[in-house]
Amino acid sequence: MRCVLYPAGRSCGAARYGFRGPSISSRSRGRPSLSFLTGGRAGHLFVVDQMEEYAGVAPDAARRLFHLQIHLCGTVDGESGSVPRAVVTARHDSIGALMTAATSSALSDAVMFLAPLGPDDLRDAITRPVDAVPGLWVEHGLADRIVRDAADEPGRMPLVEFALTRLWDQRERSMLTHGAYQDFGGIAGALAGYAEDSFRAVVREEEIPLAQALFVQLARPADQGGYTRRPAPVTDMNPAALALARRLSPGKLIVFGRTDGGTEIVDLAQEALTRHWPRLGGWLDDSRKFRSWQEELRRDLARWKEAGEETGALLRGSVLEVAVEQADHRPTEITALERAYIGASRRFARRALRRWRALVATLLALLVGTGVLANMALDSSQTAERQLRTLASRALADESSDRAHHDPGSSIQLAPWLPGTQTTPHRHRKRCCTAMSPGSTCAPVTSTSGRGGQRVLTPHRTVAPWWCGPSRRAPRPSCSPL
Repeated sequence: MRCVLYPAGRSCGAARYGFRGPSISSRSRGRPSLSFLTGGRAGHLFVVDQMEEYAGVAPDAARRLFHLQIHLCGTVDGESGSVPRAVVTARHDSIGALMTAATSSALSDAVMFLAPLGPDDLRDAITRPVDAVPGLWVEHGLADRIVRDAADEPGRMPLVEFALTRLWDQRERSMLTHGAYQDFGGIAGALAGYAEDSFRAVVREEEIPLAQALFVQLARPADQGGYTRRPAPVTDMNPAALALARRLSPGKLIVFGRTDGGTEIVDLAQEALTRHWPRLGGWLDDSRKFRSWQEELRRDLARWKEAGEETGALLRGSVLEVAVEQADHRPTEITALERAYIGASRRFARRALRRWRALVATLLALLVGTGVLANMALDSSQTAERQLRTLASRALADESSDRAHHDPGSSIQLAPWLPGTQTTPHRHRKRCCTAMSPGSTCAPVTSTSGRGGQRVLTPHRTVAPWWCGPSRRAPRPSCSPL
């Protein structure tokens, strides 16, 4: 479906435009376009065909151009009183990309949808230009044959146009013939055959990989399937690919042009090449996954540039890993800007990794230091505890010595806590006898009954009973077991 946009009258005095006998151009590249509009006094007519391609490549510039055309159509020439006209043809799905708040009101009743040509209209588009040239004929039945062949072809108008051009180039005695049409393969083979012949005439066998890398960069995968043209800046191309593109240019497979900013670009001559040239179609299908990824990378690159090259817009994680892999696998198809973007992302990732490693090392060092300090604190605590025990033992020893004569029982109870004391019966008995006065006996007993019997508790809470009293076996003082 093709739509024609024309501005309605404006409040500045321009007359409202209407249609009067619209004629259909045979060179509308697949969709018919309106050739003129009238209303009021005729002025200059501006015709812009295939506006959707411009909108797809440079949408902002396309909207500015569209706004300028509407502004011009609302201006009346002061001398002649004429009003300029503008006709813009575009696919219906591109209107949203062209329309802005400033232009929506002017387009409210300025859109006309044109359906594809029917068989009769297509036959007229073939024969009427020929009838207008004296001495030129179309061989009988050829026009009907072309109409039948083009009936079901997608994007048939560019193919019909190209077939008619080939018939004109190969005309015989001012006649477009069936023989010439058959030789170049008819509607389906006209474009493909011409493209293949032009390609083989220029590209050597060893240059085919370079040609493949060049052509796949001139088309991008479309959302609904298929491919659309993608003009490539000359500055993004490597010298070898650029030299090959200039050699292909005379054959009209590739064309050179310039953007509004003056940047030189390279483009496919016709988008129909992506559908009807088998060699290019195969290359594009093989590279579809890569080209889809690359278009996404270019959108990320544009956002990075718009953000002032902030690190937040750099590639990270698995996305960066895929980018590095693709750049290593297909280095000739990655532009210098894309390579710089991937390189900046890798450098930032390395710095982030180094910072992370430094942070981990710092945390480990702090953890080890904390462990060392804890161990040192434990050792200090144990040393202090031992020192306190030693001081306490010495104090007990002094106390035991002071009580040995006036309070032998308490002295004996303190004896096991003296420095170096071990809780054995022999040592305890020895200390007990040392603490007793002359004439006393120190012996183990099994109970506390008896004369002067006492129990002594050791540090381990075991009872070491000893009998301490006058000896029953000798008149002199002694210290022996009972």
